[in-house]
Amino acid sequence: SGRAMGEAVIEAMGGSGELAILDGTPGATAETDRIDGVEQAVEGTDAEIVARARGDANREKSQANTEDFLQANPNLKAVVGACTRASLGAYRAVELSGRKGMIVGGHDAEPDEVNLLLPDQDPELAPGVTYITVAQMPEEMGAESLKAAVDDLEGKSVNKRIETGYEVVTEDNAADYAK
Repeated sequence: SGRAMGEAVIEAMGGSGELAILDGTPGATAETDRIDGVEQAVEGTDAEIVARARGDANREKSQANTEDFLQANPNLKAVVGACTRASLGAYRAVELSGRKGMIVGGHDAEPDEVNLLLPDQDPELAPGVTYITVAQMPEEMGAESLKAAVDDLEGKSVNKRIETGYEVVTEDNAADYAK
């Protein structure tokens, strides 16, 4: 899902430009894997990671770090957060800066993120800002986890890694995702 986020952000950037990353909470494997995926997506493209800071799943810290990114990098096109709170903090900083043409990438597709993307919602996406998030299918994760636990209890073989899919959520499909 992290790679999908990176690819979606790079596409929204027109294939090139500067981006910044808000790392997740140290030790949070899912957040680390997401950012690793973003970095993999950047490799071999004309996009470049020019700034990085810890978001620590904290909106205020992520907002402050993004304000620093924006001041230090006048050509910055995008900020990607490892989780909802990091990306919403980044979004708030971009919104307050008034900088147009920015892309903010998040993860989890929590209601606050999806609501930004829905028409006629309050709050709604600030003009000139593109927001992208990735949903990791929590219902499927729960169902597959339960199935794996039962299989394990019954002595059946269980895969070490179980993929449950993801969906990139943008303004184009947010209403469908929200259903």
